[in-house]
Amino acid sequence: MEGDDTVRRTSLQSLKDHSYGRLERVVTVLVEAYLTDPSAAPPDLIARLRRLERTVREARGDRQIIQVITSGRRLLGDAGALAEPAPEPVPKLLYAPKPR
Repeated sequence: MEGDDTVRRTSLQSLKDHSYGRLERVVTVLVEAYLTDPSAAPPDLIARLRRLERTVREARGDRQIIQVITSGRRLLGDAGALAEPAPEPVPKLLYAPKPR
């Protein structure tokens, strides 16, 4: 059933793309609201955007949404960069004991 797997992968990718697109719009609306009227935006918006960016980076998410979040933080006055997530640790190699 190779066709079913292809459809599933395509559907999952479509859902992922849709979710990131929706997230982009939400971030944009929140930042615009804050710039228009700071009392209209949720409290601690910058901290929330930082957590969201960290989560997307750790999930190796879409670069476009990371850029939108980063730009939003900068527009709000937060110029601090978040560190890239650490690469996955490489397991130590196990060696067989030397023969006696």
